[in-house]
Amino acid sequence: MPSPNKILFVQVYAGGGISSEFLYRKPSDYRTYLLKTYPQMKKWARKDMFDEIRKWPDDVAVQGSIDDLNVAGHFLSENIKTPSKVLDSPIIPEILISELRKDSYTHVGFSIISIDYSNFVKCARAVKDFDSSIITLAGGPGAMFDQTKDYVDHVCVGRGVPFLRKLFNEKIDDPYKLKIMSNQYHLKYLNLETSTVLHRMVTKIGCPYKCDFCVTHNMYDGEYTGELFTPQYIHDELINFRDKIGENKLSIYFEEPTSVVSLKWWYDLFDLFKDDDGDFAFYVYCVTSILEKLDLEKISNSAARFHLVNFGIESFNKNYSKNTNVNMKSLIRKFSDHGIFTNPNYIIGFDFDSKESVMEDIKRLVDLGATMNTVLHLHPHPMTSVWKELESQNRLLDVPIEFHFIHGFQSFKHPNFKPGFEDMLPLLNKIYQYIQTETGGKIVSYIQLMKNYPKLFKKDIKSLISMGKLVYPKWKKFFNPSELQDKNYLSKIGL
Repeated sequence: MPSPNKILFVQVYAGGGISSEFLYRKPSDYRTYLLKTYPQMKKWARKDMFDEIRKWPDDVAVQGSIDDLNVAGHFLSENIKTPSKVLDSPIIPEILISELRKDSYTHVGFSIISIDYSNFVKCARAVKDFDSSIITLAGGPGAMFDQTKDYVDHVCVGRGVPFLRKLFNEKIDDPYKLKIMSNQYHLKYLNLETSTVLHRMVTKIGCPYKCDFCVTHNMYDGEYTGELFTPQYIHDELINFRDKIGENKLSIYFEEPTSVVSLKWWYDLFDLFKDDDGDFAFYVYCVTSILEKLDLEKISNSAARFHLVNFGIESFNKNYSKNTNVNMKSLIRKFSDHGIFTNPNYIIGFDFDSKESVMEDIKRLVDLGATMNTVLHLHPHPMTSVWKELESQNRLLDVPIEFHFIHGFQSFKHPNFKPGFEDMLPLLNKIYQYIQTETGGKIVSYIQLMKNYPKLFKKDIKSLISMGKLVYPKWKKFFNPSELQDKNYLSKIGL
């Protein structure tokens, strides 16, 4: 009689390759990491190139980090009846085989982040070498590459839950269940540290937008589910979870790439929290055309609140329908005035970009006054319009798959940027240095916004001001700010 099914969910993800922290803190350490992780990188990662980039001392800015969490694995595990286990930490073959020895697993499900594709191949082969009867499955952005099918038994393109339910002969149309999973985000400066526990959940699958650079639409085979749960269900689950852990202040992170689509759904959710005495801080991803229509007064008298809104500007020079006719500066001010953190995402490296034009765009980005700014360079993801265009023009470099996703590595032929690290890496470093000098860094921006709502953020303000005062002399010495930049830093932390 065959053994009952049991699936192990793992994620293949090398975070260091996309970490901006490396770029502006310790470029030489970044090179060491790259050479160790990707031996073929030696051709591109010349020592003199990395040595020319100015190293940041540890004491000039705070460091952010987040604990490992396999979100996809936990969500899938919750929504199938077949026994399963989820590993949160990214795996390597040795860790994977060690776990397989502990139990009678019949299946292994890989969530593949493209940055670690070669490691996925090694892990997939290691499973078959250990026990060829174990059935292997792959999903995630890395599964979009054609060759993935050569390394696993099944490739999932589309929604993972119905895929697995069909595989295990379960009822495909059973309702979804909400899974709340937790990890911590840390802000650290030398020996001082403040941490926030983030409770994460998935409430939608896919994305209704079709941005040319984004893999999400293709990854789910063009499908967008809309809201999987009613506002009442979300409310009740959060209340039960709050009571279970005994905490009245929760930070809730919505994992889907577009969290706010139906404003009515959100208005109804906020209304359900109106008579509660807790604090439910929501972290969401949105598009500006919907955020612009959001009536903040409608949700102001609720125990639930938006704490952070992430949205993609993408580029000032490219028309994305989700941003049409939106006044970004006014939108950001609107949220800041209501104590809501904003994080616009900006992409550099489109064909029209040059070193000079990018810096002008970054100045414009910082001038919007957001709490923080995320700047990335263009990574060509598989099956996207960007990838297909570059491929058809024979512009993709002949490099291992993961090289296309390494931070600071120009992986396609560009009219204004040389291949590899030579142009893009120093430019990103320059961008981070400008943002840090102009804004004073995350601590200062956080303090500035929190002061609008001192009762809500009283404890956080005190802790961050202590950090800000310690950072200031080091920040000033290293970045050599202008008189106005120096004055702005001091005024924001109350000195």
